[in-house]
Amino acid sequence: MKYGQKQPQPKSFKSDDPNVIINKYGAMKRNVEVVNHSQAETLGEVFKLQLPVVTTDKIIMCLAYNKSRSWQGQFPLTPSVQGLFADRKKVYVKCLPDKEGQLHLLHIVPDEDW
Repeated sequence: MKYGQKQPQPKSFKSDDPNVIINKYGAMKRNVEVVNHSQAETLGEVFKLQLPVVTTDKIIMCLAYNKSRSWQGQFPLTPSVQGLFADRKKVYVKCLPDKEGQLHLLHIVPDEDW
């Protein structure tokens, strides 16, 4: 996909599991709700963002999960997220997950590998 090319919008799906949230950003699974953003740095958690090795889909999805796999999700790769990867297939970031299933990026963690 060329830079600046508009990705097709994903279809909407519905989940019967209350811990799975599916929105326009992708499917997110959560087990713990974090709602106090004033303690973001101490409550933030390291997540691995990973690109697919091979894909035939029109929409390239990015996989995100924490080390314990208590939070897992995937979302469409946007140009801003693609900038985090440079030439790598995975990157570790400290994020704050919210109760809607979205990750709020705090900073890149350079010394992780799991």
